[in-house]
Amino acid sequence: MRRLLVLSSAVPVFVAALTVASPSSFAAGAVYVGSCHPGAKATIQSAVNAASSGSTVVVCPGTYHEQVTIGTNLTMKASGTVTIQPTAAAQTATDENTGEPVDAIVTVTPGNRVTLRGLTIDGSQIESAVNGCSENLVGVLYQASAGHDTSGVLRSSTVENVTPTNSGCGAGLGVMVQAGTNPSARATVALVGNTVSGYGKNGITCDDVNVVCRVTGNTITTSPTALVAQNGIQVGFGSYGKVAGNTVSGNDWTAYGSDTNPQPQSD
Repeated sequence: MRRLLVLSSAVPVFVAALTVASPSSFAAGAVYVGSCHPGAKATIQSAVNAASSGSTVVVCPGTYHEQVTIGTNLTMKASGTVTIQPTAAAQTATDENTGEPVDAIVTVTPGNRVTLRGLTIDGSQIESAVNGCSENLVGVLYQASAGHDTSGVLRSSTVENVTPTNSGCGAGLGVMVQAGTNPSARATVALVGNTVSGYGKNGITCDDVNVVCRVTGNTITTSPTALVAQNGIQVGFGSYGKVAGNTVSGNDWTAYGSDTNPQPQSD
């Protein structure tokens, strides 16, 4: 039996006038995105691709219409109000357990250590384009694989609007941390002080043996639905960690009254 712990209840478009910082305020060795730094990259993905291991990517204020895949050790932080809001959805990973395609807005690939801070990650422009019965929509994906440990921190960020069509098939996750079934795959992620809202199935999902999550100080909310039983925070299938100080609301499966086999402990 699989044991499960559930807690329920691209091109940037700049949208505001920007002030270019003085050279003395620039972070030494950082890769910049946008218009707040001379020589900055035009897209977040191009900055990530140019970043060396251990460096920092600083994202200037604006809205960036792209998905981002991170395949190196780095820190990505917002300098002001930054929204990552793709307008087209593409597969960025494969679910380690189901083999299902995953369309993630931000993907951390196996074997990397990544900190994300101060970002808004918004799926509102691609929700309707993702069919939840054949693929999954995920805001932020941290994924490990055999021999490729993954770790990181998601802090002070917003993940919103990740309810695909046919979310009743169990799709639509704000944040997912997974490592599959191989015992040599390990993922350790801290999720601290974030806001997660508008998800189809789960707000924060930590699955698989050797997945360790610290979930603290987050606000997690969604809207009642008759399509699927939602979970604000799911720590299950062998994963473990700490869950404390979170506010979780809105996880209400409204079809409970018509269920032919009601199970209050899970419904």
